[in-house]
Amino acid sequence: MARYGDNAIDEVRQRADIVEIIGAHVRLRRTGRNFVGLCPFHNEKTPSFSVNPERGFFHCFGCGAGGTVFNFIMKVEGLTFPEAIRSLATRYGVSLPELKNDGPAAAERDALTRANQTAAEFYAHVLWNTHDGELAREYLRSRGITTETARAFMVGFSPARPASLAKALEKRGLTEAGIKAGVVKRDAMGLHDAFRARVMFPIRDAQGKVIAFGGRVLDARMPKYLNSPESPAYSKARTLYGLHEARQAIASQDRVIIVEGY
Repeated sequence: MARYGDNAIDEVRQRADIVEIIGAHVRLRRTGRNFVGLCPFHNEKTPSFSVNPERGFFHCFGCGAGGTVFNFIMKVEGLTFPEAIRSLATRYGVSLPELKNDGPAAAERDALTRANQTAAEFYAHVLWNTHDGELAREYLRSRGITTETARAFMVGFSPARPASLAKALEKRGLTEAGIKAGVVKRDAMGLHDAFRARVMFPIRDAQGKVIAFGGRVLDARMPKYLNSPESPAYSKARTLYGLHEARQAIASQDRVIIVEGY
């Protein structure tokens, strides 16, 4: 597991605005020096959740949950301590020199993330910058999806050619990660792309990392939708599409509407 120096951790804690971070999940209102709201960790009708920005702590008098901004991120997003530090460091521009690496499991997750991110960037390039994406661009327009929305959700298109992404991943040394992530396949004919001629919807985790894909055909092929397999980076039961993009709106409007599909 990665370890970071105390100075770097303190810098992240000082830069991270605990009211801003918690406010993305909880509707807060100021009462004196503190902010209060309904606890996100148990059901309650009367606010017992308090945030003290001066001390950098939160506490719920109902369920007893409390701690620093790191504890909140760990609990609400299901992260480990190092993952919470990295998430906040990235958000607030803090460099984190590691004292020790994360080990094989974390290295594998990192490789999967890089493979998925490479795939997302590749699909987006094909959609917006190549002739292959022309039909997909027209399809998105016909469904009322604006360019702004499509770019915000990192929508892309996988070309029909058999090994376009496979070659891109091979150049970056990410072939095995791509296979495990489910974006490329290896069989008796060699390496080939798992998604072909499909509008691609990247699935991101709560921190915005691409962890999987859903791909929709533009013709009558079946299946209409093809999805990434589960992997060390992606659990279908623990992932909600669009949550990363919607978190702040959910907190500010105090409601969420869940619908089927992408």
